[in-house]
Amino acid sequence: MWTVKVLTAPRSTQETALDYIRTGYNHQKLVFYSNNQTHGYGTNGRLWISADLAFAASFVFPLNIPVNNNSPRLLPILFALIVARELEKQEFRQRFNLKIKWPNDLYKNDKKTAGILLHLVPKEING
Repeated sequence: MWTVKVLTAPRSTQETALDYIRTGYNHQKLVFYSNNQTHGYGTNGRLWISADLAFAASFVFPLNIPVNNNSPRLLPILFALIVARELEKQEFRQRFNLKIKWPNDLYKNDKKTAGILLHLVPKEING
């Protein structure tokens, strides 16, 4: 079961999630969600501007994978596929009709509508 933490216009759902992991995470599945974020960011620190009533969310969950191989590099595309598939399964196919641009972007009508940004945090940081 996922716990959803609804945020009111945070700077960034990612910042909030990472701060939580570093201070009080107990390995539960969490979603940090907001209709808007004021200073979101994407890959390589690029600015991510949220429109009003946009979907900004950060998912936090334990994941046991060795980080000394190429597995982490494949995670962005894997998560992009999962998100696109789940949206289509929920009968949003006509509304979204998403395409994936390697490695982590979702497009609708040739416009970027979402980016998937992953942070792998070593277990030692959060106990």
